[in-house]
Amino acid sequence: MAEQNANTSTTKALFIINPSGNNINNSTYLNGSFVIKNNSTNGEKINKVTIDLSTSIFPDLVFDPDGVAGDPVAKGFTPNSQGGTGLVSGNFIKLRDDGYDALEIYFNDFNPGETFTFSADVDPTSVRGLPQPGPQDSASVSGLELTGSTITVDFDNNATYTGQTYRIPGTLDGSQAVIKSNLPPKLTVEVLGLSSLPTVVSELNQTVRISGNPGEQVALLVVEAGLFLDDYDGFKIDPFEANSAIGVEENFTTIGLNGFVDIPITLKKSKSEGGINHIVAVAKDSEGNTGLLSDVQIIQIQSASTPDPDPNPDPDPNPDPDPTPNIIRINAGGNAYTDVNGNLWSADQYFTGGGTYSSKASISNTEDDKLYQTERWTTNLSYAVPVTNGDYKVTLKFVELYWDSAAKRSFDLSAEGQLVLDDLDIFTQAGGKNIALDKSFNVTVSDGTLNLDFLTNSDNAKLAAIEIIGGSVPNPDPDPNPEPNPTSNIIRINAGGTAYTDTNGNLWKADQYFDGGLTYSTNADIFKTEEDKLYQTERWAENLGYDIPVIDGNYKVNLHFAEIYFNDFNQRLFDVSVEGEKFLDDLDIFAKSKNAFFPGKDSAYVYSINNVNVTDGFLNLDFNASVDNAKISALEIISLTGPQVIFKQTDGNTSVVEGDTSGDSYSVILNSQPTADVTINLSLNDRITTSINSITFTANNWNIPQTITVKAVDDNLTQGNQTVNILHTISSLDNDYNSLNLPNIPVFVGDDDIVSIDFNKKTVATMSQPTAAAWGPDHRLYVGSYSGEIKVYTFDQNYNVINTQTINTLKGVSNNNILGIAFNPYDTSDSPTIYVSHNKLYGNGGSDFPVTELSPYSGQVSILEGPLFSTIQPLITGLPVSNHDHGVNSMTFDNEGNLYIAVGGNTNAGIPAAKIGGIPESPFAAAILKAEISKPDFNGEIKYQLPADFQPPQGLTFDPAISQVFGDVAKVVPGVDVSVYASGLRNSFDLVWSTQGLMYATDNGPNGGFGDVSTSATTQIPVKNAPDELNLIVENRYYGHPNRNRGQEDPRQNVYYSDKEPSIPGVYTAPLTTFPASTNGIDEYRANTFGGQMRGNLITQKWNGESFNVTLSSDGTQVVNQEVLDPQSKALDILTGPGGAIVGINLSGSKIDVSTPNDITVSGATAYDIFPWRAPATGGNLFIIGGENFGGDLSNTSVKIGDELVTLTSVSDKQIIGILPSFDDVSGNLLDVLVTTEGESSLISNAFLPLFGSANFV
Repeated sequence: MAEQNANTSTTKALFIINPSGNNINNSTYLNGSFVIKNNSTNGEKINKVTIDLSTSIFPDLVFDPDGVAGDPVAKGFTPNSQGGTGLVSGNFIKLRDDGYDALEIYFNDFNPGETFTFSADVDPTSVRGLPQPGPQDSASVSGLELTGSTITVDFDNNATYTGQTYRIPGTLDGSQAVIKSNLPPKLTVEVLGLSSLPTVVSELNQTVRISGNPGEQVALLVVEAGLFLDDYDGFKIDPFEANSAIGVEENFTTIGLNGFVDIPITLKKSKSEGGINHIVAVAKDSEGNTGLLSDVQIIQIQSASTPDPDPNPDPDPNPDPDPTPNIIRINAGGNAYTDVNGNLWSADQYFTGGGTYSSKASISNTEDDKLYQTERWTTNLSYAVPVTNGDYKVTLKFVELYWDSAAKRSFDLSAEGQLVLDDLDIFTQAGGKNIALDKSFNVTVSDGTLNLDFLTNSDNAKLAAIEIIGGSVPNPDPDPNPEPNPTSNIIRINAGGTAYTDTNGNLWKADQYFDGGLTYSTNADIFKTEEDKLYQTERWAENLGYDIPVIDGNYKVNLHFAEIYFNDFNQRLFDVSVEGEKFLDDLDIFAKSKNAFFPGKDSAYVYSINNVNVTDGFLNLDFNASVDNAKISALEIISLTGPQVIFKQTDGNTSVVEGDTSGDSYSVILNSQPTADVTINLSLNDRITTSINSITFTANNWNIPQTITVKAVDDNLTQGNQTVNILHTISSLDNDYNSLNLPNIPVFVGDDDIVSIDFNKKTVATMSQPTAAAWGPDHRLYVGSYSGEIKVYTFDQNYNVINTQTINTLKGVSNNNILGIAFNPYDTSDSPTIYVSHNKLYGNGGSDFPVTELSPYSGQVSILEGPLFSTIQPLITGLPVSNHDHGVNSMTFDNEGNLYIAVGGNTNAGIPAAKIGGIPESPFAAAILKAEISKPDFNGEIKYQLPADFQPPQGLTFDPAISQVFGDVAKVVPGVDVSVYASGLRNSFDLVWSTQGLMYATDNGPNGGFGDVSTSATTQIPVKNAPDELNLIVENRYYGHPNRNRGQEDPRQNVYYSDKEPSIPGVYTAPLTTFPASTNGIDEYRANTFGGQMRGNLITQKWNGESFNVTLSSDGTQVVNQEVLDPQSKALDILTGPGGAIVGINLSGSKIDVSTPNDITVSGATAYDIFPWRAPATGGNLFIIGGENFGGDLSNTSVKIGDELVTLTSVSDKQIIGILPSFDDVSGNLLDVLVTTEGESSLISNAFLPLFGSANFV
């Protein structure tokens, strides 16, 4: 406790354990994993910090500075950045098992605002002496696994405070603690129905009761963990000990008036060594700070294991399991099995519910040990076996594999609704553990299904096998032979599931031929398929394999996936290899499935491999995980029959680079023996060479692959990267082969000669003070101005203005300063609607003014419509506008038709100041807003209300709720369909929705002398100039510009963060990069110019200065390079145009400039881009394809978008114009655009998105 003279309200620190990245197996060995921040606000220094790991949720973790307590890797206390903190020393204390429970760090000059980072090795003692990084990365200890560590901080004002680390929101590897006075109290946690903890249970569904103060905000954390030791006994292993986290789930709620809240949870056992669930709760105060953790409750799931490790259901290629067709045998919980008498027991099927368990123990009283070594178990288990009506003898096989004594397991069995076994205790009746017990009875079936129902009395019911013998019994599987039928061309397997017949009548067999793994299932609906059940089950493992017996030959393989467990990117990554060749590298099912219209979770994804050659009688598939576990939902193996020429590219593509003498290769093989020689001739582009120009197959070598090596011609020409085709023609006296049309092999050619980026700029129009622009769906450029005037320009292919329309609808309104123009992507070309943001800037003179003077919320978004756009319809009113130059800025739309609006802030950095207008931040200021305008009853009329106890100043002649002067205490009247999407953006002038489905925005940084920065709800300090920013906008994130109005409910927003501070997960998001002030305009460059160097980059514009070319990472989440573009636009706003053009909206010069690409690498017809890049899937809108050398005309030019051939209306040298067709492709993925003119083809890959939603135009 702090002494009386300590200033407890200002003394505080932040302690973070968060290794780089976001992986549950990250390690504190990484530099900067531990972070200490002095967040005191009254000069208090930190003298000492003590970190005690013994209270963490995994108490057997210790500091291992010498490499003797855990694995051999050692790292002591290692400062990584000291930041002037005056580090004195770091000392390990509390020796335990050759490691240390605690670390003390001493400082002599650790001032407020300073940060200290360090790293150290932490290991579980259980892996002592094992090689790094321990089994299953168990010796890589993350911040999550150190949740509950006790942190004590001593300050120089004699205050000492203690806290415990708790999970950083949204992370897999981080925990943190705010260290200050008056943290929330410790909670009490119990699991209802369990008399003592820790314990072992079989029921996954439990209810946790959290007790505390009524109304208290609480979080419940459930961490699944495991004890990973491989074949090692472990060091000093305690009951329920765990050494590695596997997964984490978190629930948030409020304690009820009766002083507790009940939360249902589902325990997890996702690995055989896992299932040790750690449950802990914590209270949170109004600022999100967490208090001391509750006592940790541990529940372990009853052990389960992989089914029978023998993956081959039957080695006999022609099995005849029983000459009598009226016998059904099922190996419950296991694979197909042939017993010692030659009888075939099918893989487990026809069950409802239950888990599987297996043992390697020898089974007494039987010669068929394997039949009894697997089981299906659960509380209420049932089987529904299809049979012909009649009389049957049923034999059920049991063995007690788990319990070591009697009276542990008891259950009843009913057959066809009649009780046949009552209170069965297998251990008692069999005479002990691992002793076979068979029970037989007779039953009559009259409804076509034999129903067996097991009801638990204690623990769980279980079953090892079922035998049904009787009258005309249909085969339980239309194809009981697990070997594929030599006459069948297709093998279908429902991975992790039972036999299934799809909507087309195709049979998918129960899971078989697998090597390792466990099963998991869900009841969730699956998107992008009608075969939900096929994707609701899976087989998973870190390393999983299938070895499927097939006849030697060529096959097409379809792999079916759905992410039914994780909710985000990069949570599961694995490779897929077929016949030893890797086809998928780091597959992220979530990422592959997620697109503009479908989520990443619970969406079907199918990957097809067209040509797989099998020569050893087995088709081998291998799935190997790098993050979490690999998985598969279903497999489809289709035999390729008849005369075919099969081309196989290395890793699925052919790619060569100038100067690389090794080149690339592909192989060719025939699918069937020809009756005469078959010759395949190659035709090449002049940028590549091949090792041979023709191949001849004979009746003797038809099934031997012939390899063709491809190399790039290394010249000194700057031609750019290009994809060229190898053409194939065939000749043979075998008419079946001679009539084949062979595919081209596309070859990517990389140019090692530098392609220079060069633009030619010209002024295309003059206009008084233009501010913002957008392309309309009618392919005209709409430009707004500071005066409210809008000019609409029509261009020819060379960007010469051929027509101009002037719209003065807004010139006469009081808030006529236009700062944004946008068009809904669902709009039509024939009668577009203009979305305009307009304001009254400097509404009160730009400086201080009397509080009795009205400062209205003048920001507005309006719709202009009608033949001359003369009708104005207010869409959103009551938006804030600074008494300066910040207002309602740019707008953009997502792919569902929601509108996003960038609204500037009223302050420099959270504190009102005369130089920037003198008014405070209000509820919708300094943010990106989301308006759900597609709602049929959309309400955009924003109104404000003041607190009931608000006392207005003397002399007011208006309602104070309508004046921005009082915006710091105002609240939005409920019912409006506008909300804050992302906060902390000082003045985002422009934003863009990209083809990757990501939103980016520029933001202007604060200026020195224009107002202080807010450091808390009540404190402030002066600020220096800061650069402008590029931000990736994500919902609910805070980007560092304070708004104390919203800070009343979201304390993050009371604190300013500079561009130099790193992101704090769940608190603050740092910019992707910075620019010199004042950088405003932004757009995505989508053209294939300059060899595709700029495609997918962002271009930004500094007002009266440079244009920047910003290169992003492949996932769009990082900046990898930025450079200045020439010539300089010196504009305010910037946007791209057809043909790779860059359009500058020059406010200061009162003009519009267009820079067109000077691409010297272009030869022949080259398509650059398509405008628009998204439009309604119903078709009918106009499109323009920009490019070079379209020398054809309507008679010899064609365009395909995806699989749709489109209607063209005109073709010129640089533009192709047409009408978009309707689209049936509902995948939500970007489609390729293929242009063919005068025999030349040019492809723009992933260029156009059909929109399958709908939008209302309010």
